[in-house]
This record gives sequence, C-alpha cells and structure tokens, in this order.
Amino acid sequence: MITLYELTENYKQLLELAEKAESEEEIELLMDTIDCNKDAAEVKLEGYGVILSELSNKSYYIDSEIKRLQQMKHAINNNIKRLKVACLEYLQTVDNGKVRTKHFNWYLQKNPPSVYVFDEKAIPDKYKSIVTSVKYNKNDIMNDLKAGIKIEGVGIKYGEYSVRYRNIVTGK
Repeated sequence: MITLYELTENYKQLLELAEKAESEEEIELLMDTIDCNKDAAEVKLEGYGVILSELSNKSYYIDSEIKRLQQMKHAINNNIKRLKVACLEYLQTVDNGKVRTKHFNWYLQKNPPSVYVFDEKAIPDKYKSIVTSVKYNKNDIMNDLKAGIKIEGVGIKYGEYSVRYRNIVTGK
C-alpha cells in the first residue's frame, strides 16, 4: 500500500506535469490520475484520523488512570499512617513496648534525635551552607552538641516513637 508521503510526492510530480501539459487529452489524463491519488490520500487520511483519535483517547485514558492510581496511593498511604498510629498507641500501653505475634515482632523504637532550629540568626556561620537559601549543617551541629559544645540558636529535640515491625517468615 502506498504511503501518505509517496502520495504527496506523486501530487508534486503531477502538478509539474500539469504545468507542462498542452493538449486536452494530456490534461484529462492528469485529472483522472489526480482523482485516483486524491481518493487514495483521502482513504489514508481517514485511517490516520482513526488512529490519531484512538491514540488521543488512550492518552486521555492513561492520564485518568494515573490520576485514579495516585488518589488510590494517597488513600492507601493515609490508611498506613492511621494503622501505624493505632499500633503505636497500643504498644505504648504495653509494659516493654514489644509484642510477638504469629507472623510479626512488634516493638517501639525511638527515632534518632534531630536538630531543632529556634533562632536562625543566632547560629554561627560555620554551620551555614549558602546555596539559594541558607541551609544548616545539622549533622555537624548535632555532633558538636553531643560533644558538649554550646551553640546559640539550636538545641537537641528528641524524636517521637515510631512503629517498627518485621515479618518473621520473610525477615522483611
């Protein structure tokens, strides 16, 4: 089957021949050829239109599906957070914060401490990194605070508890 590109080239050649045609017979022959090519081009364009329409519909469907899956992921992540909060609240009521079930070991683990900046202006320049905005080297600040060095504008904030669990069978 002839391609749309080839049909376009044929039209260009026929137009050149039409410009050079002198007799009525040559012109009539060219017109018949142009009509045949026109019909073939229209069939091709119809097919292209169907394909483009189908691809546009698929693209729209994929966008809709992505949006639906993102909403589902958001809902699932919210459920995970709610379930972990419920587990955290329960484990905080247990004496040692540990429970062993058939498939899981549940326990409380204290999150590592983090630096809490309450006065940015008071922090010495050696802890600042200038990027587009001021960024503090919290690892260096934490190490110095743990070493007993007093730094104005910062302090140690001890983390909240978070729930950790491990599948006994798979180890994950």
